[in-house]
Parts: sequence; C-alpha cells; structure tokens
Amino acid sequence: MDFRETIDAFASEMGLAAASTDEDGSITFLFDKAHEVTFSLVDGGDILFQCEIGEADLLGADGCRVLLEASFAETGGAAFAIHRALGKVVLWIRHGESASPASFRKSIDDFLAQVVAWKKRLAAGDFSVAPDERAAEVPEGLSADFPGGFMQV
Repeated sequence: MDFRETIDAFASEMGLAAASTDEDGSITFLFDKAHEVTFSLVDGGDILFQCEIGEADLLGADGCRVLLEASFAETGGAAFAIHRALGKVVLWIRHGESASPASFRKSIDDFLAQVVAWKKRLAAGDFSVAPDERAAEVPEGLSADFPGGFMQV
C-alpha cells in the first residue's frame, strides 16, 4: 500500500469518511484527545510518525542526556528531536511501507505507548538515571565489542 492508501484505510478504520493531507502532504490525527501524531511520507516510501511530547527548555543537561541514552534502547525504535522553532521535544519513528492496515495500526499503537510514557516522564521532570541503569545493556544480536559499544549499520 502507498501512503495515501495506508492513511485512507486507517481513517476508514477510525470511522472517518475522508482524510485530507495539508499542503506539505502530512496529516495529523488526535488520539485519546491528548496526542497529536503527524504522519508524513518521506524518501523511500516510509511514513514518518511524529508527536510533540514536552517543552525543550525544561530539559537541561540531565534531560538531554536521558533522552539520548533512551534513544538507543528504550524507545522501541523511536528517537527524540528538538523542534527549535516550537521549542518542543518531539518523539519520532520511521515506519516502512505498510503491508497491511493491521501492521500500520500495530505500529501506531506501539508508538502511542511510547508517547504516553515519555510525556508522563517529561511532565514529571524525571531526568534521573541511577548508576546501575547506566550500565550498557546490549540488545540481543549486537556486539558490545565494537569500539565505544555501538555499531553503525
């Protein structure tokens, strides 16, 4: 399915008669009356999911460190960014071309779980990381023997 078909199928599943994109080809849906997720087509046919999750100016050095550390293994493949013009922390993820509406829906559900968790954490100002949590946990299939414990693929 292409982007338009995927979005139309999802909108239909949600009970919307039609879904229209904005001038740059993106579309935003509001979930649970609290989470605006924007979907955009990006190079290669992938769909970018993005959602504002907090205020960037409240992060400080500890908050930035926590987000960078979490981006490696705690976000289900999502990553954080700072939207400079809006002053917001954004959680985003790329979704490969959807083979079915069910796989797209699962990706959205997984992403929303991360959005909810990180919004709560940022709103609470929870930027603490205990020393034992800083130990490098290597996801299954990766080798920590690579210099610095990271691998570029």
